[in-house]
Amino acid sequence: MYLSPRKKLFVDTAAEMFGDGADISKENV
Repeated sequence: MYLSPRKKLFVDTAAEMFGDGADISKENV
């Protein structure tokens, strides 16, 4: 699947944000 640079940047950013959110959730539990 081809992703345009802008779409790829959005996906990478979302993945990082999701990863950070998961880490915060684990710390709060």
